[in-house]
Amino acid sequence: MSAEIKHALRTRGYELDRQSLIPPPAYFRYMEHLRWESASEGSFDLAALLARGYLLVVVGQKLRLHTDLGMGVELTGTLSIGEAGRTSLTMHNAFYRGEELVARGQVTAVFIDPSGAPAALTDDLRALAGAPATVDLAPRLTAPRPDEAHRWTVTVRPSDCDLYRHANQAIYLAWIEDARATIAPESGRLKAVSVDYVKQCFPGDELAVWMWELGEGAWGAEMVRGDEGEVVCRGRVETG
Repeated sequence: MSAEIKHALRTRGYELDRQSLIPPPAYFRYMEHLRWESASEGSFDLAALLARGYLLVVVGQKLRLHTDLGMGVELTGTLSIGEAGRTSLTMHNAFYRGEELVARGQVTAVFIDPSGAPAALTDDLRALAGAPATVDLAPRLTAPRPDEAHRWTVTVRPSDCDLYRHANQAIYLAWIEDARATIAPESGRLKAVSVDYVKQCFPGDELAVWMWELGEGAWGAEMVRGDEGEVVCRGRVETG
């Protein structure tokens, strides 16, 4: 495999939001699509790993949008693997309309063995690393949730889950954006986001999404499950 794969994408009408634009969670799905395409092109045999009980689980994602898009836009998506730890990989994504950079993404994933524990990367996965790292696309949330944070609730549906049998990585950003749109409908469009996945979510889980302003168009988000308030996700979004 080359250090970078490229794949053609086309934005679809059924992806559009209420403003007839492609919403940020769609890019998380494009990034996932590129990971599956890299597997089908022989970068690594993800299907074989799944058959043996191994998983490559996303634990963090970042995204920075440079322009808004509507339907029918031809894009080129790229994926390369930058850093490899003992059990984790960092993947870099970029999306172009012709020569124009539309968005950049970054994904950190952990290799999980059949027992559910982090496992050492296989040699073929480790061999893919080495692409230059991108600039920091968005800072992670470090501020604690304040008492005055706003609350929005959601129940995890079976349709929110994927073949890993837990909520798909893109739906967390959709929940954050739903909460922000409900709590602060005039807060503008998302320009950058950093999401940390702390725990998996499953059908029937009752979640509270807490949102609070950080200043200068930034918002903090913390997602908790149940009466005990178990944190399942934290994020920071920038608007403009």
